[in-house]
Amino acid sequence: MNRSNKEKELLYLWLDSYENIGNASKRKLLDRLGDVESIYEASFKLISSIIPEEKARLLSDNKSLTKINEKWNYMSEKGINIVYPEHQNYPEKLKNIFDMPEILYIRGKLDKRLDEPNHSIAV
Repeated sequence: MNRSNKEKELLYLWLDSYENIGNASKRKLLDRLGDVESIYEASFKLISSIIPEEKARLLSDNKSLTKINEKWNYMSEKGINIVYPEHQNYPEKLKNIFDMPEILYIRGKLDKRLDEPNHSIAV
């Protein structure tokens, strides 16, 4: 399914909203299912074949995007954007680290010079 940028951002915020599900579990889901849309649409049975049942239950039982949409609107008003690994502005340097963040919250502009040698990013 081809979703708009806002819809994709909402789904990344949805996935990021579960503090009990770490980056390693999120990465397993993304590696197996391909994208955040597929995770959102997946059944409990499929998700629980990838990550532990208690974590899978959280994802499959809580698919309302109402609060996530409110968070997205608040962030928009405050000038906060997000980038995720498939986003064009996600720093290449972060794609090559262990346990890379699945979402970055950015206020202001992300400088593309971060991908040049001798530039750093702290997460």
